[in-house]
Amino acid sequence: MKRVILILMIITGLTLYYSCEKEDKIVLDMEKAISPVLTSPSGGQSYVLLQENLEETVTTFEWSAAEYPLEDLPEIRYAVEVDLTENNFTSPATIGVTSETSLPVTVNRLNNSLLPLGVEPEEEYNTSVRVRSFISNASEDIYLYSQTVEIAVTPFEFEVKPIYLLGDATTAGWDNNAAIEMEHINDGEFAIVEEIIDGPWIKFLSVLGQWAPQWGTDDSGTSEEGPLVYRPTEDVDDPPAIPAPEPGEYRIVADTANLLYTITPVDEKLYLIGDMDGSSWNSSTGIEMTKTAPGKFKHTFNHSGEKGSNIQITNSVSNATKKWGSHSRVAHLRGKMIETKHNNNVKIYLPDIAGEYIIEVNLATMKYTIRAK
Repeated sequence: MKRVILILMIITGLTLYYSCEKEDKIVLDMEKAISPVLTSPSGGQSYVLLQENLEETVTTFEWSAAEYPLEDLPEIRYAVEVDLTENNFTSPATIGVTSETSLPVTVNRLNNSLLPLGVEPEEEYNTSVRVRSFISNASEDIYLYSQTVEIAVTPFEFEVKPIYLLGDATTAGWDNNAAIEMEHINDGEFAIVEEIIDGPWIKFLSVLGQWAPQWGTDDSGTSEEGPLVYRPTEDVDDPPAIPAPEPGEYRIVADTANLLYTITPVDEKLYLIGDMDGSSWNSSTGIEMTKTAPGKFKHTFNHSGEKGSNIQITNSVSNATKKWGSHSRVAHLRGKMIETKHNNNVKIYLPDIAGEYIIEVNLATMKYTIRAK
């Protein structure tokens, strides 16, 4: 019988040790613990999520309290987890964490919880939800899980009004009807990877076909970074244009909330290394991804489904100066790319399901997606 022996440390909090022989310490007998029971919602519910209802409560998850057979333990906390039913909680997302026995969930929160699972907008997915109780994250041996409840959810893709890039250093020129749409990456922040041609200036517009609102810079702006100067209406003078760098492909970021911009060169080739057919962790055997547009790359690969398999993205097969992975140590089918030069533990973990997959990389948003072919 496995028992968990707890030593309460004044400074570090709860530290865990395991033993079946020493009985002179505080022992938590997990066979006598009682798991939470998810009581609401009932299985079979269906939810269609809409952006216009962001702050509405779509449902409230409720469960009975977990019980650990030992006094003076830390406060019991609960994580509500969701995964696609077919994945069987191989890499669940967390909807929320609380010390209560209920969790109201808004449309926005549920939708954001589903996106890392690789779902597509406006398609219905069968998902499974469970509650995990814990008193420490130091060991999975003291986790208790509720039963699972299946619900169908239709997510949406969050849409934000874009801004646009133009200027004689771009293919759009100064035609405000042909300005190039940028992608929303954060609150008030937009990005694009674009080829800069031989021209001196760029600007940003808010509305196609109109010269206001727009953003330029001031005399301190350079071809690498600087302040944004906002022109709200035609009644306000045009701000100076932003100096363009030498011709090449650049990631251009406009932060309209903090009124800053950056222009940085991007790699024109990317490679994959790691646990996939045709590659290894030797960077010299990296697989070149197919470039589909400036800053956008794609590759189809076979995956054995072996648990813990992972990959990295690099900018070279022989002398990589950049490597990208994910912040998470579990498999997520979409996520933010984290750059590292030295930490080989920053990786993208693959699903524990064998098959043919497609990975896509977007250097404008600095995100990746993986989907079954």
